[in-house]
Amino acid sequence: MLLSYRMDSYRPHLRSWLIVAAVVVVVVLAFRGVRALLFTDPHGPLRGTITALRMEADSCRSEVDGYAARLRAYDARLDSMRTRVRELEALDRRGVPIDSFRIYMEAFTAYNDSVATWPPREDSVRVLDARCRVIAERHNVLADSLRNLVYPIPE
Repeated sequence: MLLSYRMDSYRPHLRSWLIVAAVVVVVVLAFRGVRALLFTDPHGPLRGTITALRMEADSCRSEVDGYAARLRAYDARLDSMRTRVRELEALDRRGVPIDSFRIYMEAFTAYNDSVATWPPREDSVRVLDARCRVIAERHNVLADSLRNLVYPIPE
């Protein structure tokens, strides 16, 4: 009996607090909704474009870095092939010995075939790098425009 008395005595206060909390939540949500309608960011679309360009520039730059790393690894393989060819040529000052000639020709042919693929690989990295520079330049121009809109330079 004593326990039920205490619970009943707290229920009116609990109900009042729940009603007050619900009213506060509704007021806060209504205030935020009205504020969002009245105070929209006029530069929001520009900010979105800048963010998208930044992500595209970062992605492009990481792609260029990956291609460049693979090109450097390919260059290292070419250097080792070139070193092997020179080592075989240096076996005898009169030229490549006949017993090493087959190995020499295989190494020489592999090196020449590999060197032929170098320019297209380098060109693809250069083209991608140029594309990234254009994206970064567009980003920088828009970012500068937004900065000048938000924080105009006094004259």
